[in-house]
Amino acid sequence: MQDFPGDRRDYAATFSVDKDVFLGIGADFEPYNNIPYKDFYRFNTSSKEWSRISDLDADVYSCSTEASTYTLGNTAYLTG
Repeated sequence: MQDFPGDRRDYAATFSVDKDVFLGIGADFEPYNNIPYKDFYRFNTSSKEWSRISDLDADVYSCSTEASTYTLGNTAYLTG
């Protein structure tokens, strides 16, 4: 399996749709230098590979650290 290509992060948002797993946003609080992220990645469980998808176009800091996710059918929702 391929390693996650993004940076280390706390409070990442995760969810799955069909057989794919998505991980993104969050922030790096180490070493006490807050770095908010707006990147998102998709893990294809068939090929076992990560790919970067579109960045989140939103207020990065508040959404990066206070997000919740849920899915209904094949649609994912990100709130925060």
